[in-house]
Formats: sequence, C-alpha cells, structure tokens
Amino acid sequence: MCGLGAIVQLAGDRVALERSLGALERAQAHRGPDGRHFRVAELAPPAAGAIAPLLGLALQRLAVVDLSSRSDQPMQSPCGRYVICFNGEIYNYKELAAELRRAGDTSLPAEPGDTMVLLACLARWGTGCLPMLNGMWAFVLFDREANTLLVARDRMGVKPLFWALDDRGLVLASEVKGVLAATGKRYAINEDVAARHLAQSLANTDTQTMFRGIEAAPAGSFARIELAGPDPLSLQPRFERFWRHPFELGKPLLEQADPHELCELLQDAVRLRLRSDVPCGLLLSGGLDSSSILAAAHSQQLDLQVLSVVSRDPASSEEYWVKQMARHCGVQPTWIRIDEDPLSILSDLDDASRFNDAPLPGLAMIAQQRLMRAAQDKGITVLLSGQGADEQLGGYNKFLYFYLMQLLQEGRYGEAASQAWACFARGTVLNEFRLAEAKRYLPWRRASASIVGPRLAQAQLCDTASAGSYAAREWRDLHSLSLPLLLHCEDSMSMSCSRETRHPFMDYRIVELLATVPARQKFQDGWPKWILRQAMRKHLPVSVTWRRDKKGFNIPEASWLRTAFVPHVQQWLAGEPLCVAHGLVNAPALALSYRRFIEGAPGAAYKDVLAALTLESWLRVNDGTLLKG
Repeated sequence: MCGLGAIVQLAGDRVALERSLGALERAQAHRGPDGRHFRVAELAPPAAGAIAPLLGLALQRLAVVDLSSRSDQPMQSPCGRYVICFNGEIYNYKELAAELRRAGDTSLPAEPGDTMVLLACLARWGTGCLPMLNGMWAFVLFDREANTLLVARDRMGVKPLFWALDDRGLVLASEVKGVLAATGKRYAINEDVAARHLAQSLANTDTQTMFRGIEAAPAGSFARIELAGPDPLSLQPRFERFWRHPFELGKPLLEQADPHELCELLQDAVRLRLRSDVPCGLLLSGGLDSSSILAAAHSQQLDLQVLSVVSRDPASSEEYWVKQMARHCGVQPTWIRIDEDPLSILSDLDDASRFNDAPLPGLAMIAQQRLMRAAQDKGITVLLSGQGADEQLGGYNKFLYFYLMQLLQEGRYGEAASQAWACFARGTVLNEFRLAEAKRYLPWRRASASIVGPRLAQAQLCDTASAGSYAAREWRDLHSLSLPLLLHCEDSMSMSCSRETRHPFMDYRIVELLATVPARQKFQDGWPKWILRQAMRKHLPVSVTWRRDKKGFNIPEASWLRTAFVPHVQQWLAGEPLCVAHGLVNAPALALSYRRFIEGAPGAAYKDVLAALTLESWLRVNDGTLLKG
C-alpha cells in the first residue's frame, strides 16, 4: 500500500516539475511513511526542434511485502525499459513468479516482492496479465521505448486513482489532495456530486469527484497514454475495460450453488491476504462476515491478531458475540474502546473530511479513523475487513425488498408472502426496516422537502429506483450505489493512519461466484446470507451462524443530533454557513427539517442536517481550493 503520483509536464521545466512533485508527495505523505522517492525522465519531443516534455513519477511507500530497499519505487525493470509506481497488493505474486519462471524469466530473485513480480508480468505479457492478478491495485507504468504511460485500476476499484488535465499537462495521484497540490489550481464544485450527497446520501456513483475537472479512473480498466502528443488533450486517458462483472456479461444464474465451494474460496482468499512481512490483524465485529474470515483463518492455522471495538452502550456493543467467536477459535481479542463522547467526535470532523477529500457519509467514519489509530498504536499494519459481503449476499435490509419485488413481478405471490413472514417471525432484516433510511432509494423526492439550494436546482441526481431483477440491483450496489463509497472511505481513513485494509470477500473469484448464486440461496427461510451461513456453519459457533440481529459499525449520530449536538447545530444555522453562501443548501428548508426532526415529527429524518454538516466541514477544509460561485 502506497501513495503514487505522476505528472506529464509539456513545458519541459524541471524545476517547476520537481516543485509540483514535492507538493504532491507532501499532500500524500501519510500514505507512505517508509520512503519517499521520485524520478524525472525527459520524453521524446512531439516534433523536431520542439521542447521535450518531462515525466515525473513519485511514490510514498508503506512497506508491507519485502521490506528491503530493493522494493522501493519508482522501480525500474532490469532491462531499463519500464518504470512503475504501484499502490496496492498482488496477493498471488508467488504463483505469478512461478509462472514467469516457467515462461523463461530469469530476472526475478529467489524471493521477490509483489512489485517486482507485477513489473515482470507487465514487461512480459503487457495488459494481458491484468486478468491474472488477484489483488487490489492502481499503477502507472512508463514505457521508455514506446513513449507511453499505462494506467490501470483493479477490478472493483479498491485502490484509488485520480487524474486531472490542464494546459500544462496531466496529473495522476492516489488522492484528490495530491492532484490539488500538484496543480496548485482552484476548481469549481461539482454540483451533481454535491446534490447527490445532500439529497440522496450518495457519493462515488461514477467517476466524478467533488471537484469539477478531477476524475477517478474507472474500476477494472486501463488506459495507454501516448506521451508524444503535441497538446494537453492528447494526454487525456481513454480507459478500456479488462474485466466485467458476470451480470454485465449476461452470465446465467446457477440452478443451485455449492456452499462448500464458497467456503473453499473464502479460505483461500484469506490465506492469500495474510501474505505479509508485517503484523496482520482482523477487525472482528462478531457479525457473520468478519467471524467467517476469522474461522477461515483458524481452520488453516493461520496467525492473525484480532481487534474488536466495544461500546459502553449494551444496545450497540458487540462484546458478547466477539467473545463467542474468540472462545470458539481460541484467540484473545484486543479490546478497543473508542471514545464516543459526542463533542469529541464532532471536533474530529474536519480532520476526517480533510483525509476523505469528500463530505463524509456519516460520523461512523470518524470512529473508523480512531480504530485505525488504535491499530497503529498496536503496531498492526495490515487489517482484514469484511467489506463487500453485504452487497453480494443480501446483507442490507433493502435487499429483502428487492427480492420480494422480484418474486411479485414473477407472479410468485405465495413465495413472497412466505419469505416476508419468515423474516418477520425470525426477527431478521424485516424487523430492522427504517423508513428514514429507505427514503434515498425512492425514485423521487418532493421538491418542497429538499434542502438543496438554488445552485443545485438543475443538478443530476442518481436514479436509485429498482433496476429490475434482484441481480441487476445487486450489481448496481457493487458498481455505484454502495460499495465504491465504502471502499473510498475505508481507504481514506485507514491510510490517514498508514494502515492497509484487505478484503477477502472482494476476491474476484468470490465476486464471480456470488454473482451467479440465485437470490433464493441468499434469502431462505427468513435468513439473509443463507449460502454463507451454510458454507461456514461447520466452522462457526451455532449462535454466530444463526445470529438474528445486525448492528454494524455505527455510532448514535441520530440520537446526538437530538441531544448533545443541538446547541452546536443551532448556532451554526444561525450564523453564515458556507454551504448556504455557496448556494448549495436552502437555509430555511434545512432549519425546518432539523426542527421537525428534533420534535419527532412523523417521517422527519436526521440525514438532511447530517449531510449539510458534513458538506460544511468539507467546504471549510477545502475553501482555499475552490472557485467561488
């Protein structure tokens, strides 16, 4: 895990380029505490007698695999033709190294790091090696001979990569703040992205960012940029897909999936993700997903430390379930009690917003950042996470609704009624339904109820209506509506503390299998995640396998907005909020919405004021980078 940067500068001004690289590196220094290096290369001029453009590559290293200096980056291939900057991990690098040797490669040392292996794969097979990689990555590869820059991002977009183009050239970086620092420019607010945050609590639904003109590279894609072009437009990345989700390919659902296959894949995904030369840990919540990861490691005698967050509030604490799982696997968890003082959480909002480069979706991200700090204090560099399981296994309440809708559309009324009744009787997802949470998935919102300001009147909201089949909606959540936002925030909060998170459920083999599992094997007899429960039941305590409730990693932000936060919010509303000054928020509508929420009016939701608060924080920390109006 690292931070990378690349700058193509058309003016050929080395002093200015090194200054921009230095600014980019400083902006992303938290991503790589174990080394900062850069390399500048002169490119072939676009025409005889023309100024030769320059390419600058920078890397901030977090050493995880092969801690020696031979894995420092930017890394040059033994033949001298290629130079790579790579952020992420290639988990199957040992198997790929063996494949390279069978193909005749003699350049690799006996025990290479994953960067060396990736570079050798690209040198031998080019983009043809991308489907062979099991991992998470964003990289840029300079080909001196072809005078090109290859840019690529992993299948699910776990690792971030952003880019911007201006009249001086092209900038790529692991974080938006890296692009901002390198260009030194002010950017306009992206009204569409701001409106989706305020009106729908959505973000990362496409490649746009909060800054108009700064884009994210699409997941599962690569672009080959010709560096000999005569003008900035010739440097614009044009991405091609190297991977598509089975739903996109029209792959049919299985008649009946084998739970044992899922168990074996999860065990192998965990085994690969525990390849590390630094201490590894697991974020154990006591829920089915993280417990399954621990069970998969335990069944193979794989060593990892366990960190668990406990709350002083018994209603939200996972301590009972964590203890059940810890006893079952014979591990001793490290208990982390995150300070849940409401005002201290609020005081950390700006710091978390600065690292996130976008308005936070909720205050739980601040608690997540504190968890990463605790892991840092414990010396645990790599953390396994259950991210991605809910989106693929029907883990959210909304997925039951989508499944029931599919059954009704297919005329299977009896089955729909049976499933709904079973969920209600068992006290699983149906009992946890909340209208306030479901509102953002409605296909419309009344204009009179919206808090968006006049500047956002014509903004394009995201269509969150059901996409037809259950499989179609599941793909949308993976691709745009849910997972990209969670991955972005987890990367931001973990890397703010120089920690690396890994996701066994995001192993592409598991993704491709679960995409073909019929919905009836994800919901059965009132239980969501049915196939995972069946797959892991021999490795889990019965109480965890058939646990009814789902707490998740949450903090009582709604309660605080009715109590401890009230004086702060009211004072803020009475002042001159930046979000109002920028025309993004309708002040009277927001004040009315908040008053109705405090009074407990039917249908009143806290999301309006929370979204405005987090947008205000983002505006505060980015005010110097924004164009006015």
